[in-house]
Amino acid sequence: MRMSPPISSTLWREVCKGGIVVDNRYIPEGVDIGVSPYALHHNENIFPESYKFKPERWIKSEDNSSETFNKAWDAFSPFSLGTRACAGRTMAYTEISDAIARTIWSLDMKRAEGGLGKIGGGIEGAPEGYDREAEFQLEDHITCCHSGPYLQFRVRKDLID
Repeated sequence: MRMSPPISSTLWREVCKGGIVVDNRYIPEGVDIGVSPYALHHNENIFPESYKFKPERWIKSEDNSSETFNKAWDAFSPFSLGTRACAGRTMAYTEISDAIARTIWSLDMKRAEGGLGKIGGGIEGAPEGYDREAEFQLEDHITCCHSGPYLQFRVRKDLID
């Protein structure tokens, strides 16, 4: 959800009374400002190696300090934040967790073979941003649009017997 957030478009907010200072610049009240979750989730200052799938970034350890963990967690916003956050995010997290846990427990999986296994990834030689083969490519709408990924599944052998 960090690498491919369900909301990739900028979620605009109007600056309230008195204005706000962002990155040492004053922005007066009434101005709309925003940042897309995709851009925030790929900020290298917050998420080093942001285009790599690294689940260990969400676990505090000797290699991942509390400061680094908290910085990432504070910026993680796949369903937006504040008063305009997705009303169904708690249910979405529950459903996603259940579905992923059951899938990982029950099935062996791998990327599809041949051309299908490459659908959804970047293409070498494509314009910047579309050339990262390991990055799952998104198209920006109000919500995300994509092709793939295509996976192959089979029931785990120890569950068949």
